Amino acid sequence: MGNIQEDSLVLKQLVVETTEKTAGRTGRNAFFSSKSNVELGGWFNASKSYVDLLATGGVAGLLSAHCMELKLPSTVQAGGHLTVAEHELVCAASTTVNSNISFQWFQVSGDATAKTDFNLKGSFFELTGMEVGANNIFANETPSGITHSLRIKIDDVNYYIPLSTTAT
Repeated sequence: MGNIQEDSLVLKQLVVETTEKTAGRTGRNAFFSSKSNVELGGWFNASKSYVDLLATGGVAGLLSAHCMELKLPSTVQAGGHLTVAEHELVCAASTTVNSNISFQWFQVSGDATAKTDFNLKGSFFELTGMEVGANNIFANETPSGITHSLRIKIDDVNYYIPLSTTAT
């Protein structure tokens, strides 16, 4: 059930909160859907998260336009797959794929000077809370058996991240 609430510190324009009571149930708290039988314009989103930091805007800690968090249970999971985000690209039987399709789109836009500053000081992503070590998710070994690669595209140029089935 949705509700709108406000307190002295937090403004929540729309809150959708449920407590699931039926085991085995599937579903989602919020669902945004859009269908189109026409070619849309230069961009279109089913939903958008946006934070506009005005001239004096800022944050003392972490700020993001969208936050996804998964709290793990205090017991061992019997099965299933837990993930913070799911990106699924559904291909119809008649889909013809071109080179302009991907799971994720990253773009830096805006003022040229600020973009240059970001490119000099920013990072593609940041890993925190992960220990570097042998066989860890963030391993410090140099794999010898590189057999595959993962293609990424940067400014319409393909690059390949080497992959190996061993950590050493």
